[in-house]
Amino acid sequence: MKTLTNNKQNNSVEENVLGSLILNTKEAAEYLRGKGYPVSPKTLEVWRCTSRGPKYRKIGRRVFYTPKDLEDFLEGIPVQVIDPSRQSVRPKKC
Repeated sequence: MKTLTNNKQNNSVEENVLGSLILNTKEAAEYLRGKGYPVSPKTLEVWRCTSRGPKYRKIGRRVFYTPKDLEDFLEGIPVQVIDPSRQSVRPKKC
């Protein structure tokens, strides 16, 4: 892996052989905060232990996140809210 340096914040961001960025826990938390989702590195650690939060990869003891997985997490799962008072008794025919 090669290391890239971000000139704005002087953070080191690793890039894998395929060219996709990988972030450690602290960098992932900063990425999410930058997108308006306030989360701490400790929160990400708790989420990993409780099978919640964004997807991550583990190599040995090291944990990595990709920006795509963080973006997918921010998009969330679409939820359709149904108001029972507005539903008709019979389903409508198309």
